[in-house]
Amino acid sequence: MIWATRLTSTLINLWISKKDAELRDDLILPALLQQTGLFILSEVIISNNLTEKFQEKLALGAEISEIEKELLGVTTAQVTAEIFKHWKLSENLIQTIEYVDELNKCDEEFLKKAQILHIAKILCNPKEPFSTIQIAKALRKAKEFNFDETILKKSIEVLQDRLLDEK
Repeated sequence: MIWATRLTSTLINLWISKKDAELRDDLILPALLQQTGLFILSEVIISNNLTEKFQEKLALGAEISEIEKELLGVTTAQVTAEIFKHWKLSENLIQTIEYVDELNKCDEEFLKKAQILHIAKILCNPKEPFSTIQIAKALRKAKEFNFDETILKKSIEVLQDRLLDEK
């Protein structure tokens, strides 16, 4: 989980800083914290003996958030947002994370940020981060959301090169 968080924040830093440093700064904290609820949901899955079912659905290609919603009725993003609401953290942090899996419910004010986190979440998927499939999905989403695909693609390449250098 920690490596996925690191990948996400690095990706956002590379991708968004090329166009908008202020937006990047607004997204770094949500990028680092968006998976906070994962610890809770992981425990719930384990304690309810749903691990095997979760892994089966994952192996069939289902998205993690879809499996969470089906098995538990909530997603990591929703749990994270609820934790942050309880702690009375900033509305920017809460709103940016809460609807990352349900963009159609996101307030217009936070939509662009949630879309960026959504794309980063696709790319940094723990099952297959930066796979050909995930990159293609992310680039399709970038096009759908009217983001510059060229900048995203270049940021992905830079990050992939860094990951290869670390091996």
